[in-house]
Amino acid sequence: MNSITVRVLARFITAAKRMVVRTCSATALHAWTAERIFAVMEWRRERWMWQAAAALAASALGAVFVQAAEDAWVLQQGLHVYPYSGGDPAKLTPHVLVFLPQGYEQRKSPLMVLLHNTGDAGSDVQRLKSHGMLKYVAAHLDFPFITASPQAAAASYGVFGAADVNALVDDLVKRLPVDTSRIYLTGVSTNAVTALRIAAETQRFAAVVPISSARLDPAVACSLKGTSVWAFHNEKDPVRELQPCQGHGRRPACLPRRSETHRLSEK
Repeated sequence: MNSITVRVLARFITAAKRMVVRTCSATALHAWTAERIFAVMEWRRERWMWQAAAALAASALGAVFVQAAEDAWVLQQGLHVYPYSGGDPAKLTPHVLVFLPQGYEQRKSPLMVLLHNTGDAGSDVQRLKSHGMLKYVAAHLDFPFITASPQAAAASYGVFGAADVNALVDDLVKRLPVDTSRIYLTGVSTNAVTALRIAAETQRFAAVVPISSARLDPAVACSLKGTSVWAFHNEKDPVRELQPCQGHGRRPACLPRRSETHRLSEK
């Protein structure tokens, strides 16, 4: 019984009471009869109300248990798909690819979060297995990092949001033996810039690795002054032209000309 049914029953009982009053008000015997009828009706209403409340509670608990079962992870080493419902469903698919290295249960491991390029957005997280880092770790169980790769929904145009990435990291830290002092973020192309912006905003990542990044706002670059950054870029990239700061007047004044924590690798 749902709440609408309960309200209908309550209205029915109220109307029935009025009818009984009109019918039974002529004599004392009729009044006594009306009292008995009221008592039975009240008892039945309370019973119906309790039944309805029990049904609603059971339905709510059932939904909770179903959600808990859907979110349960059976951990195992290697690269596997796990359910994840902590993000905005309009921006993230409900699954995440997670790699657990050999012996992960015996120690805390660093965590690397991988943000794919915008062209890999969609509803099939399995397709990410054939790319870059995930393809490598699937073949190398001794890779010492826990890695996680969410998939952006097509409706988000393939761009990740800071809130969703942070919620995923929080969830991973709760579920897995993560060394919270060594959490890293990497992204490709447009999401390389996303990774830099998220790292600048949250200040929770030990380092960020942008790959084929677009141009970064100088204000964001300055916010990363205390974060290690290792950028990778193909000098012949036809889409994202490599334009290093040296000699172009684009280096933000806040950044030194030489840095031990910032590196650009060209190939």
